[in-house]
Amino acid sequence: MSEIVVDPVLDPISSFNNTTVTTWKNNKKKTIDLRTILKKGK
Repeated sequence: MSEIVVDPVLDPISSFNNTTVTTWKNNKKKTIDLRTILKKGK
């Protein structure tokens, strides 16, 4: 099982699916691709 940590300076997550997380920072939408994070953690 993998553990994913999201940058704590972001606002709460507004949506989540199997491959992406959407959040907001400074009133700008930010989408994080979880596949990229998981590849870096290998």
